[in-house]
Amino acid sequence: MIAAQEGHVDTVSLLLEHKASVIAVNKTGCAPLYIAAMKGRAEVVRVILLEYQSPVDLANEFGTTPMMIAAQEGHAEVVRFLLKNKASVNATKKGGASALYLAAWKNQVDVVRVLLKHDAAVDLGNENSWTPLMIAAQEGHVDTVSLLLEHKASVIAMDNDGETALYTACSNEHVEVARLLLEHHASADVANNDGTTPLYDATRYGHLNVVKLLVAKNAMLEKGDGAKGTPLHRAVIDDYAKVALYLLDQNVNVNARTDDGGSVLYGAAVEGNMKVVRALLERGADVRAANEDGETPLHAAAENGHVTVARVLIESGAVVDATTNDLRTPLIYAAYDGHIDVVRLLLKHNASVNIAMNDGDTPLIAAAKNGTVKTVQLLLGHHAAVDHKNAAGQTALFVAAKLGHSAVVEVLLKAHASSVDAASNTGRTALYAASQNGHADIVSLLLAHGANIDAVTNSGESPLFAAAARERHKVVQLLLSNNALVDTAAIDGITPLHAATKRGHVGIIRALLDHNADLHAMTTDGRTALHEAVAAGRGEAVELLLSTNYNVDACTTAGATALHEACSFGHLDIIELLLDHKACVDKRDEGGKTPLHAAAENGHALVVQRLLASGAQLDAISVDGSTPLICVARCGYDEVVQTLLDGGASIIASNSAGETPLLAAASSGHFDLARVLVAAGASAHACSDDGESVLSFAATWNELSIVTLLMKHGFLEFQKPTGEQASLLCSSLLALKASAQQAHEFKRLWEGVVHRLERAHDLLSTDISEADASAVAHQFAMIVFRLVRLKPTCAESSIVARLVASRMVVNSLHDLHIEVTFVERVSGMPPAERDWSSPFEDDQTKLLAKYREAIDDDAALRSNLEDEFMQAEAVLLLKHEITTHSDKCTPELLSLLQHALDRVSAVFNIEVRDTPDWFIPPHELDADQQDEIDGEESTRLENDGEAIDVKVNVDDESVQEEDDNDGDSSGNGSSSDSDSSSDSDNDEEEEDKGKMMLGDTTKRISIAVVVENLKEFASEKNLTKASSFKHSASSLGLRSTSLEDHIFPELSATLDDFFVKLERKCSTCSVSRKSVQHIFRRLQDVYKLLRDAHKTPSDFVQMDEEEEGGDGDVSGGSVEEEEEDGGEKGSSLSVDTGAP
Repeated sequence: MIAAQEGHVDTVSLLLEHKASVIAVNKTGCAPLYIAAMKGRAEVVRVILLEYQSPVDLANEFGTTPMMIAAQEGHAEVVRFLLKNKASVNATKKGGASALYLAAWKNQVDVVRVLLKHDAAVDLGNENSWTPLMIAAQEGHVDTVSLLLEHKASVIAMDNDGETALYTACSNEHVEVARLLLEHHASADVANNDGTTPLYDATRYGHLNVVKLLVAKNAMLEKGDGAKGTPLHRAVIDDYAKVALYLLDQNVNVNARTDDGGSVLYGAAVEGNMKVVRALLERGADVRAANEDGETPLHAAAENGHVTVARVLIESGAVVDATTNDLRTPLIYAAYDGHIDVVRLLLKHNASVNIAMNDGDTPLIAAAKNGTVKTVQLLLGHHAAVDHKNAAGQTALFVAAKLGHSAVVEVLLKAHASSVDAASNTGRTALYAASQNGHADIVSLLLAHGANIDAVTNSGESPLFAAAARERHKVVQLLLSNNALVDTAAIDGITPLHAATKRGHVGIIRALLDHNADLHAMTTDGRTALHEAVAAGRGEAVELLLSTNYNVDACTTAGATALHEACSFGHLDIIELLLDHKACVDKRDEGGKTPLHAAAENGHALVVQRLLASGAQLDAISVDGSTPLICVARCGYDEVVQTLLDGGASIIASNSAGETPLLAAASSGHFDLARVLVAAGASAHACSDDGESVLSFAATWNELSIVTLLMKHGFLEFQKPTGEQASLLCSSLLALKASAQQAHEFKRLWEGVVHRLERAHDLLSTDISEADASAVAHQFAMIVFRLVRLKPTCAESSIVARLVASRMVVNSLHDLHIEVTFVERVSGMPPAERDWSSPFEDDQTKLLAKYREAIDDDAALRSNLEDEFMQAEAVLLLKHEITTHSDKCTPELLSLLQHALDRVSAVFNIEVRDTPDWFIPPHELDADQQDEIDGEESTRLENDGEAIDVKVNVDDESVQEEDDNDGDSSGNGSSSDSDSSSDSDNDEEEEDKGKMMLGDTTKRISIAVVVENLKEFASEKNLTKASSFKHSASSLGLRSTSLEDHIFPELSATLDDFFVKLERKCSTCSVSRKSVQHIFRRLQDVYKLLRDAHKTPSDFVQMDEEEEGGDGDVSGGSVEEEEEDGGEKGSSLSVDTGAP
């Protein structure tokens, strides 16, 4: 690279021959070719490029190629060579600059010519849309501009700010460039994004020659920035007098206004340029023109102290007492700013000396604020009202005393006898104002003129109080030496000593004490100076007060001592001082709290340790029975809790509301602290008097980890069934198993039933007598989770219905945005009580979309609807739902049901017909219906020694099977006269169908076949047969007598107890209701299960087929063993395979 930079061709060649890298780069990414091009080493460039094939456009880290840098540096020969060797002529670097742009910037005319000859894009702009012409115009490169214009560079192109090349040239006073551009038809009146033209910008910078050029080219003289006016405004405001006068010679409008109403004359008066002012006035400028604030040119001249301009304006007819919108006159402006010459001029022209502006300030008060003595004297000499008060009730004397203008105060007092004790609206005098702000010289002056040293404000504060509160030591001494009352108290009882101790100014405290300030003076709430010093942490002040034999245990009206205060704020050094002076460590305030309570509930662990070391009572109780540990647990300070526990604080103590430390922590959401307390042995069984428990608080704060924590520590262990209860459960489950095993296709369903009932019983066996409502709610939510899937197949699932039928639960489901109609169907609520209009929320819409996706999945449909019966049943169910509830469903749900119907019928090629009269959806079946109907026959079929009851309805002529046990038929042939009159052919057909329905009695009965045949009977449209099928369908639910007799009654009784307790707790405590509602968020799982109601039982149970031998036997025995022991041989069984 060095050789390339210096142009040593032979060295470069030698290095390259010895494998030096031609693409190696330095720290800025520059390769040898780039460096040679930058230095104009043409021969090196040739060698590197041609003999060693360096990439011609190899750029550095800024994107600059060799040709760009050669163009920028003016190496035309190198540029020409690179272009000949395919260098990109229009490549751009970072920022968008091209080789032509860089050459134009640096005025490399020869390079520009070469690039243009090689078709460089003449108007290619950078990232700010600056073209080569714009950059050349900005820099004033006439030759480059001329060359670009010859090659048709655009004179109307604009950058991102809307500025053209002409605008740029005018702004930078490049007259010749501007002339060239104008000669090539550049517009002089094109405004930028701010609305300003080249002429406006030229006047802003005072470029007179550019202005003359533009005017000569007929530029618009009145066009400008609306906010700041015309070019004339701009020239006047920026004080370019020559430009302004030249424009005036062009007969521009002298009364043009800005957007806020400012005139050209106003701007000239601000600047004070007499030539321009006179020229404007001579050309008819309005001397009284006011802007939107009501300010005239005279106001502007007065405010800025331009007395000559003011004189000319007055002579030209300006109104001397013209007022602004807030009633300020030119005199007030001049007085505020101390322009005495203008004040004198205005007074000479009879300006009103006592006109007050809106806030009540007169010229005298304005002069007093400024502190200009001569102006004050001049105004007083013209009879200014010396005691006039402004809107705040302040006189000129008050204002001067407050701001420390002692000379003005002296003039007002000596020469004009101003009322020395005139008070403001808040009752403050000049002496108070001077004392508060520490102006000792003015205080002396006021006292010398008889100011009341003890005058108090509306709030009872004296000058001494003001000085003490602001730490004005010199003023305090001055007032005390003039016998100011030392204990004058404000209306809240605060004395100067209170104020001084709060500030901690020991010198002032000592001065007050030396003048016998009352050490024991109390505020209205009983606070002494010591309380104030302690609360503010003023250790020196505390030490000084205690050295005077101060009553260290003095109490406020709330019973708080100085030690209480120190402990509340954690001032350990002050606590040491108080304890050294025998402060009572167990003194109680009116709430019964000790300093230890105060330290604990404010989180000061070190203070707690110090108090305990001084013998503080560890478990002192307040009026409400709270110990320090209970207080700090409620506040959540872990370190303090640990300190108290280490000191032996009682972890089981409770206050009058039954609140223990653990309950206090949980009620405030401090569950990290709750974990500490549980680990230390706190009991989670305790409930407050309003029924709240740790679990209910955990539910409120969504801290489910607390449940796990309590179970880990043994507070929520589930008890397994024992004794008679366990025996009943096992026998019931075995009986169910024996019955269910008769239907081979329900083996996997059985395994799932047993699994879920076992889990449910584990939960039900928990003793809820000592648990709070939310804990029980959680348990029963888990029961719903386990049992709700049994609803499609279990006739006794009325227990599940009872779980979700509670109004409280339904309300909770509404709160959770769950589609409650599904839950209501499971609960068995009558349709009249259902609310089918619950609104869909965003999450419900998302769920509907999710289920629509599942419906659109062919594989999912075929998996969920495995056989023809289930497919047909699904079509019937969906059609029934749409027909029955179309006026009650939400549009979204109705659309989803219709879409599901269309998809199922299409996928399985099932014709959709009107729902038969006999069809009742499984969730509306009365599973407990046992009444016999006319024409019903009960046929008991024997199969392998087991029995299954199947109820069917047949005509008198139908085939009837004899009951092997009773030996007689259960039918009486009374179903229908029309049926009994059927001809023999029909009898044979019915007999064949009966045989098909009943199947071969020597083989295992297939329930699916029974159901399929019942469907065929129903399709005959025979009312009797349809009625019989309806009853049969109502029986098709998994049933076990022993299950019904033992497990579910037990569950039912437990439910009764649960809901009684739950309602009682919720009726007495709103927090419990919120807790229960939070716990029932687990029912979202129920919602998902119910929305999956169209799935088959096999979808709910995932068991391996090889476990058929005994997974459901919870007792470890078998069916055969039960039969040998006299167990139930076979329970009555009906199976509903079509439930959704």
